[in-house]
Amino acid sequence: MNNNVIVATSLAFMVFIALICVYRSHSIFRVSARNVGRSSWVSQSPAAPPFDFLPAAHKDFHDCDQLFSHDTAAAGFQLSPEYYNRLPDFKAAVNKSVVHERVAGHTGILFPEYKTIHYLAGRPNVHNICETGFNLGFSSFNYLTANRHAIVHTFDIGQHNYAHKMAAFLRNSYPNRFFINFGDSTKTVPKFVQTHPNHRCDFIFVDGGHYYQAAMSDLLNMAAMANIDTDNIIVFDDYPADRIFPQAGWAWENMRRWGYIRELFRCGFTTKKTHYCRGVCGFVVGTVVRRPSFNI
Repeated sequence: MNNNVIVATSLAFMVFIALICVYRSHSIFRVSARNVGRSSWVSQSPAAPPFDFLPAAHKDFHDCDQLFSHDTAAAGFQLSPEYYNRLPDFKAAVNKSVVHERVAGHTGILFPEYKTIHYLAGRPNVHNICETGFNLGFSSFNYLTANRHAIVHTFDIGQHNYAHKMAAFLRNSYPNRFFINFGDSTKTVPKFVQTHPNHRCDFIFVDGGHYYQAAMSDLLNMAAMANIDTDNIIVFDDYPADRIFPQAGWAWENMRRWGYIRELFRCGFTTKKTHYCRGVCGFVVGTVVRRPSFNI
C-alpha cells in the first residue's frame, strides 16, 4: 500500500513539473512573438533612439512612404507649430530668392523624409546640428523649427545666388542659432574641425557633393565631430539609389565597413515620387560609433 502511495505521489509531482515547464515555454513563446513585431535592430545599443515611426513588420529596406504609417506608434506625429507659423515667411523668401535661377532638388520635395528629419532633429538630446548641402535652406529651416534649442552649422559650396539670399533670411530669422560656411566642403569642414576641436554634433545631415570624393570627405569629416557619448544620428541623403549618384553610396558603405558608422535603417522612393530620381532613391540613417581622424 505504501509503495502505491509513493508511486502515485511521484507521478503527481512529475505531472506538476511538466505543467510548469509547458507554461513557462508558452510564456516565453508569447514574449518572443511580441518582440518579433518590433524592429529587433532598435535595441542594438542602449543608446539607440526609438524609431517608432517605422512599420512594425520591418525589413532591411523600407518603403519611405510607409514611415509614420497608421500601424506605427508615431502615426499621429505632426510637424511643430513653430514650423507652420514660420512657413509662410519662409516660402515667400524662397520665391523671392529663386528668380531667374534653376533650383536644385531639396528635401522639401519628399515629405516622408522631411518629416523624419523633423522628428529626429527635434529629440531633446539634440543641441548641435551639422549639415553639408544648404542649397535653398529647406533642411536648415526644418531643424530650426523642429528644435527651438538647437544650433545649426551648415556648409554649402555657394554656387547659387539663392543660397546666399536664403542664408541671410535664416540668419535674420534665427540669430545666434544659424551659421553657414560657404566654399568647398572638402576644405571648409576640415578647417572648421581644426578651429573648433571640441565641437560635437548630435544630428548630422550629409547632402553635399554627390560624387565619391566629396561624399567620402564629407562623411569622414562630419563624423569626426559626432557626439558619440549620446545617441547621435547621421543621415546620408540620396542613397540608396540605383541610377543617380551610385558612387556616393560607396562612401557610406566604406564608413560602415571601416567601423565608423552603424546603419540603423534605410528606405527608398520610387520614380513616381520625384522628378529628379530616375529609379529608386532614398536616404539612409545611422549612428556614428567611432570618430575618424579628420581630413586636412
